[in-house]
Amino acid sequence: MAHNLGQLAAECVMIKSSAAMYYAPVLIISGLVMGTVTAYVLRVLEPYLCRIRGQEEYDQDDR
Repeated sequence: MAHNLGQLAAECVMIKSSAAMYYAPVLIISGLVMGTVTAYVLRVLEPYLCRIRGQEEYDQDDR
């Protein structure tokens, strides 16, 4: 989200208008949603990724 806001701030400086900041709420919400989806997918795939790396046991308490 900080990356998105930084890009919007840079655009505001470049075009000398704060109109681009109207996209901030949309980017914040979409960033939160996609971050949640990414975390969920990692949580589901992590046991399989550990097996691929050669770790025999996967312990969820190691987080």
